Amino acid sequence: MGLRGIHIKTCVVLALSLFMTGNAAASDFDDMVAAERAFAADASARSTREAFLAALANDGLVFQPGPTSGQRTWTDRAPDKNHLEWAPAMAEIAKSGDLGYTVGPWRFTEAGAEDEADQNAEGKAGEKTADKAADKAGDQTGAKAGEQPGEKTQEKTPTAFGWYFSIWRKQPDGSWRVLLDHGISAPAAAFPDEVQRRGGVSLGPPPSWPVGVPELRSADLAAPGKLTSRMVSADFLRLRAGQAPDGIADGQALASTATRLDTGLVVSSGGDLGVTWGGGVGSPAWIRVWRRPAAEDAPGQGWQLAVDFAVPAVAVAAAATDGTQP
Repeated sequence: MGLRGIHIKTCVVLALSLFMTGNAAASDFDDMVAAERAFAADASARSTREAFLAALANDGLVFQPGPTSGQRTWTDRAPDKNHLEWAPAMAEIAKSGDLGYTVGPWRFTEAGAEDEADQNAEGKAGEKTADKAADKAGDQTGAKAGEQPGEKTQEKTPTAFGWYFSIWRKQPDGSWRVLLDHGISAPAAAFPDEVQRRGGVSLGPPPSWPVGVPELRSADLAAPGKLTSRMVSADFLRLRAGQAPDGIADGQALASTATRLDTGLVVSSGGDLGVTWGGGVGSPAWIRVWRRPAAEDAPGQGWQLAVDFAVPAVAVAAAATDGTQP
């Protein structure tokens, strides 16, 4: 069952003027990746809270459990000494150079979590952080004050790991800001030195058949978690809790008891890359990146799913307190 029959509130964000021409320069991709790396560096130099407040767009969203204001969420969080680190592993940018995403591993160290051999306390630290560290922006413990150069970080051991997923949008002044941020818990992964570029620098001419916002809305009505091979691109990427990203184009709909959803979408100004998202209390949360077909593709082909991120619904009791606890 898809999303039909559920009360849905949709936010549509158009990246600059829709369907203008123009190709992304190599510098656009590099600038977006550099913004992600600067975001991570800021979290280490200052704090996770301050880094998110600086990197999030004014209308940027995190998930609590549905999409909500990132600026408000992080402003309301009290500073602490938790340590969150991450690095981009994969990225893609629209041909118009104004919309893209990054994906990469993260690791979380709780303040005061001493080296296991010295303190023998990994059980307490892990139990306290494991279910809160599932999201770089929304579901993990929140802020951390980064250690300054020269501090003895070797005495602390990460207590949780996973993968983040961030949607980036270029601002009118040319800077990059985070539009959406979420994450999953997963086994530990090494931080990469290089970033794999996904997608192409430019696509062919647009198709003669309609593939725009109405068709994107329709494609996004698929139930969160539901996947078939006909929906996805050749280099499809799937993100699911508890495992590393993979390319499995198969999945069952995640259970939902929601009667209301907050959803949204954004399309690059070139019209070639689209992002849809949604969630709410009792609903799975999802973020999807879609690619528009080109004129040389099969006639009638619709938006192709390049990345599918979905996490199960948060229990109502947990949703009522999520984001308010330290």
